[in-house]
Amino acid sequence: PIYAKGARRIAELSNSGQLQGFASYMVYCLAFSSDSRWLAATSWIPSIGIWDASTGAASTRLSISQHELMSVAFMPDNSSVVFGGKGDKGLHVWEFSQPNSTAKPLQSGADNDARTMLTRRPGLAIVNGDWNGAIRVYDVRADAYLGKFQQDTYAGASHMAISTEDRKSTRLNSSHT
Repeated sequence: PIYAKGARRIAELSNSGQLQGFASYMVYCLAFSSDSRWLAATSWIPSIGIWDASTGAASTRLSISQHELMSVAFMPDNSSVVFGGKGDKGLHVWEFSQPNSTAKPLQSGADNDARTMLTRRPGLAIVNGDWNGAIRVYDVRADAYLGKFQQDTYAGASHMAISTEDRKSTRLNSSHT
């Protein structure tokens, strides 16, 4: 079930129809689109499911030949997602709004794990996957690696968030486990 603030249930995700086979008991990552219309989830199967966030109805599912898919984030257009996981397959973009679309690998993100990620306009993906604490930044639209932030840790980060409370500054926060 999906719960709103105050623990009021707003929807229960359906695992029927196109999402049969999605491992709802081993979900690694959930992400809402910026317009709150869609909910995406990745699992260990490895697959990605997309649901209508207001009704919980299954929309579409994509299976990919990769190890566990550990992260997903919506692109600013809310019609595609960028995702990645463990192993050597790197990052992928999937235009889930296009019928019969497949995942497109990002050459700039090949051979990198993606444990957590988030996106920013105009299409930047901020990705953590390295155990050495590096957080990498990609331009997804141009398929280009832009650089990295180095955390003062050698355990990596398990979660990331961007605070935009002040329009003059943006702060990247991460937590370690």
